[in-house]
Amino acid sequence: MCTSRRSISCVVVFGLAVAGIAACSGKTDEQADAGAAVTYTVSNVCDKMPAVVCEARKSCCTTGHGAFNQAACEATQKGECLKNTAEVTAGTMKFDGTKVDTCLAKVKPFMDECRLEFSRLVGYFEILDDCRVFEGTRAAGESCERPTQCAPPAGTNSFPSCFGGRCGGGRVLSEGDECTLDIRQGLICANGLYCKGDSGKYACAKATPEGGACGGGGNFIELACGAGYYCARDTNKCTRSKEGTSACTSLLECKSAVCNFGTCTTPGPVVPADMCGI
Repeated sequence: MCTSRRSISCVVVFGLAVAGIAACSGKTDEQADAGAAVTYTVSNVCDKMPAVVCEARKSCCTTGHGAFNQAACEATQKGECLKNTAEVTAGTMKFDGTKVDTCLAKVKPFMDECRLEFSRLVGYFEILDDCRVFEGTRAAGESCERPTQCAPPAGTNSFPSCFGGRCGGGRVLSEGDECTLDIRQGLICANGLYCKGDSGKYACAKATPEGGACGGGGNFIELACGAGYYCARDTNKCTRSKEGTSACTSLLECKSAVCNFGTCTTPGPVVPADMCGI
């Protein structure tokens, strides 16, 4: 289970995997000839979903962790799914099986890519409106064991989270939306934007394009270049963020958004090891 010690990518993937949205459009024997997609219901989703969810994770588990156990993955997935369907039956959670196939089409490329730089992770967050197969009703601050128990924040491109046993969430913002520099609130400007302050107010604004002039030496951390870029202090120009193991002085210099003791880290696998059955 994700804890406050894990990265935000774990929050997202844990929510996706537990909710069962990383499932594919498999077909029953009767439907195969007709070409009709499986209809996911509360009564069948936990039987049909685990195999396809785990199959979707397989590539990332193998390349990212060097191991994968289909049977163990499926057993864990089914157990988590049954927790959700029990809440649907109890009336404390919503279920929408029609979103399964749409979500897979959007999630699978990210799963296959496996190691996502921060700008790609922002893109990952933007698809989650189509991935609310299971959706909880617990408000921010209420107790939780998993993200699917929590209601997502209001607005589009939002997603729930469960940190430290409390519901929270995040949202990818559009141009002009009010934002904050406090990342703990989970408000992230979309790719191509940044959180710009003006007279004490903050809103998402268009980022300076690659090669454009930026603050450079005037600011230790310059946000105007947007996700995936940083302001190079030697050129005062927006520059593409660096690969893992490159030298860095701030997190924005790194594609992973992590600068560890002067060195950029390589992004970890988007699928945590405990979701690979290992």
